[in-house]
Amino acid sequence: MVFDVEVFNNTNQPLAISPTDFTLFPLDENRQNFVFKDGKYIRSSQGIEPQQQIKYLVHAIANQEAKIRRASVLNTVLLMGGIAALIAGSSQRSESGFLAAQMGETVVQITQIKRIIDHGNYMAKIDQINRAGKMWSQENFKTSTLLPGQSLRVGVFCESNQQAKFVQFTYKRQNEPISFMFEQWIGRKR
Repeated sequence: MVFDVEVFNNTNQPLAISPTDFTLFPLDENRQNFVFKDGKYIRSSQGIEPQQQIKYLVHAIANQEAKIRRASVLNTVLLMGGIAALIAGSSQRSESGFLAAQMGETVVQITQIKRIIDHGNYMAKIDQINRAGKMWSQENFKTSTLLPGQSLRVGVFCESNQQAKFVQFTYKRQNEPISFMFEQWIGRKR
């Protein structure tokens, strides 16, 4: 969920603000803490700090690169095994040699298809991660300090919970928190 907020520093002191100063509480139809049938509460979530998400995305890219390297090694082993079976089967003039050659050819073809699919999946995941990285680096507010008289208008991203009927969005202040109640409507596919 994204909340468009504007924070004004009406004090005479610098004001440190962070996305984690904002908390989202999922509530049930009675505006009480949401509880599952097994008695467990749905946890609240704080605003998402973009720098943490960027670190996560760097880790996700490293995971994708390791995954494509493992797939490449596996594909090479399969391809070599298929070629070996194809060569071994082709040199024999028996029915078992013919079957081995056919099996080797099938393994080679499947390996080539698998390699194409692996690279397509890798590129799609990297593209998705890069788009998310661009969003987190450009369109969000990061922990910062507002000087007296300054304001900041930004989007605060919070983890959504589609089972909640209401959500309470709260900004933590020194004196008392400021809260806003929202009724949540989830669109249904037809």
